Amino acid sequence: MALHSGGAASLYGIGAVLFVWHSSGGAAVSREGWLALAGAAAVVWGVYAIDRVKLRDAWREPGDGSGLRKWVVRRHGRWLRTMAAMMVLVGSVLLGLAAWQLAGLGLLGVGAVLAYDGRPHASQTGRGVRVGSLKRSAAAKNGMVAVAYVVLAGSVSAALSGQAIAGVLAALFVRVLIDAALCDLDDIDADRAAGVTTLGTSLGRRRALAVLTAAELGPLALLGMAGTEWAAGVTVYGVTPLASTLAAAMIDRLRLTDLVDMRLGVLGLLAVLIHAAPA
Repeated sequence: MALHSGGAASLYGIGAVLFVWHSSGGAAVSREGWLALAGAAAVVWGVYAIDRVKLRDAWREPGDGSGLRKWVVRRHGRWLRTMAAMMVLVGSVLLGLAAWQLAGLGLLGVGAVLAYDGRPHASQTGRGVRVGSLKRSAAAKNGMVAVAYVVLAGSVSAALSGQAIAGVLAALFVRVLIDAALCDLDDIDADRAAGVTTLGTSLGRRRALAVLTAAELGPLALLGMAGTEWAAGVTVYGVTPLASTLAAAMIDRLRLTDLVDMRLGVLGLLAVLIHAAPA
């Protein structure tokens, strides 16, 4: 289950890389670019799985998954950890083949997720707890996720195309913050029970959606001010997310995580097709 769910995260990672690539002036994706995209997807998938299964069974918290997912992780944790490590390794090799400077991104991602989860510590009761986990704070959690995607996408774009415009990176940072906050709206009840403060627990789903829809103007404005060479990118990566979030705000009980997981990757692949089309 952890590896299956990681597929959505890897698609989002591909979208983040293409977001920066295209908006910074990159055109058609080269052979090295496709290697880097495959490597980035594998690293994101593996790192996501490590976050879900942890490096040891004792490090998992009661809130790490539920139902079938928790049963699968408990029964097949060792196999899942091995597969996650292999994904990170394969991704690192592919990134290194694309550009040697990118080979360390996999190891950096593993370090980041360990910091994200917090330091493992065994309590006197023998149950594992996490100390200093950023997941306790929605702002810190979402901010670190945004930084991780910016580092990944910016590094790939800079290494392969020589460009990673600061304004575009800022737009991606805000894009990921908004998407992470949208995903939090699916977990309002669980977050309230755990004592985690999010935009949704503070304002409620409807008002939070209104705020986040307005916030969609942020990435759009930043892309417009960044002076991107590909004008259509402002529409693909700026206007389309704004329109889809506005539509989502009008549909009650829509699972926003599914929209967020798919949207950026699909838009990135759409942009690839636009660039590949004959002029």
